Amino acid sequence: MMHALSGEEEKGGSSEGVADSSSIINGEQPSATTSTSSVADLRCALAAQGLDSRGTKKTIKRRLQKQRAKQQRGTAVKAVVQEEEHNWRPKHDTYLVLDVEATCEGSKNGSFDYPNEIIEMPVVLLQWTEGFERLEVKDTFHTYVRPTWMPKLTTFCRQLTGISQAQVDTAPEFPEVCEHLSGFLRTHGLLVEEEDPRLRKGVVWATHGPYDLLHFVVKQAFISKMRGGPPRFLRGPLLDIRKAVPKVVDFVKQGQSRNNERIDEEGHGKEASDPLVQRMDRLTIVEDAKITHKEESSRLSWVTSSIGQLASSLGSFLGSPEATPTEETSQNGVTPDAEVTLDKQITVREPPAGDNEVAGDNETASLPDVTVVETKYAKKKREWRDRTIEGLLAQLSLGPFEGRQHCGLDDTRNVARIVCALAQIVVDTQKGCDETSTKREVAIIALNPNTSCSKAGERRWEWMGSKLGKVIWAAQDGASEVDAEGTEVAEKINV
Repeated sequence: MMHALSGEEEKGGSSEGVADSSSIINGEQPSATTSTSSVADLRCALAAQGLDSRGTKKTIKRRLQKQRAKQQRGTAVKAVVQEEEHNWRPKHDTYLVLDVEATCEGSKNGSFDYPNEIIEMPVVLLQWTEGFERLEVKDTFHTYVRPTWMPKLTTFCRQLTGISQAQVDTAPEFPEVCEHLSGFLRTHGLLVEEEDPRLRKGVVWATHGPYDLLHFVVKQAFISKMRGGPPRFLRGPLLDIRKAVPKVVDFVKQGQSRNNERIDEEGHGKEASDPLVQRMDRLTIVEDAKITHKEESSRLSWVTSSIGQLASSLGSFLGSPEATPTEETSQNGVTPDAEVTLDKQITVREPPAGDNEVAGDNETASLPDVTVVETKYAKKKREWRDRTIEGLLAQLSLGPFEGRQHCGLDDTRNVARIVCALAQIVVDTQKGCDETSTKREVAIIALNPNTSCSKAGERRWEWMGSKLGKVIWAAQDGASEVDAEGTEVAEKINV
């Protein structure tokens, strides 16, 4: 119900008053002449904003002032969001790349159930440059580690890792290595000083697979009799690049697919319009185990040139007369309408004789119709991805593996190359993409921790004895078993 108004309030206001009431709605600072605005003008301003226009002049003015304050807050929030997007900052500023080497056997016991001892501990420290343009190597920690349960390395282990017996014999044991590593991290300001120091916020471990922190470090802490398990700073957070790289590759491929669809809709030959694809043009993503057009053409050519020999061989195998060019066979030796399957993947069907005309003595007959039939095995093989370090480097087109494979330091440096490439993809996306959701998604899948290490210290294996350091494991020759001190024990367990 409308309130009664005095005659003065019902009078129309001046043009100046109308402008002042509009300025309130537009978020501008109201002038001192706002009071001259008529009630009708104020009500019109409220109605334009979809607000209640009932009440006295004082009530209406207060309602307009609240609306102005709300608009100012919204403008401020929008400005902050735009500034954050323009001045992007990564959630994590430091990555500790780790790839340990451990003792192993070349027998049936050479599995992840084996009581491995760490013999090489390399860490590559990656941090963002000023302006967050890229990740770069800031420092490197490296040391060999002396095993205590099985001090002598197997021949298989030495050949695999390239680590000599002399290198581990003179190296410190794992607890001392942890002290050196904590000192390295403390020097760079990466630890929160507590009774059991932990990584500060923004620091992430990066490994090739979860086994370095979830298996090897946990096993070594038990064998080294470390109460409470591994140090807290070795318990994550963890970025597993074996999970991150395939997801990033899929994300980029989806962007390329969207761009191709857009080009088809807008017309062929137009420049890529998807910002992510534009920024990613320099990154050639390898099609995993997929037959390229060139390879397919080569294979079909081989099938065509071998048609006669193939049909003859099958005829002999099945006991049929030898296939020779006659009136009932084509010149390449295949009976009309014959169908031949090669490895259950390629089906070759020869067209009817009437359609297979020969133009001359020096010209071949028309090519047979060749169809590629993909089996379940072939599909599974095509979809399989190589997630070794070398395979991940190939997926990101980073070139070959640098150094010696299964050398801890070289493995770590190559993993660091992959992490830097993932960071570059994120930077390119932040600069070249206007979609906030896309920016956020690619940063999450590429650089955020993706593996939990919170319960790693609770992990147990069957070879772990009743007390710290006691290892019960059958020797490779099956003759005896030894504990952590190298003493033979009678108890035998199934591993």
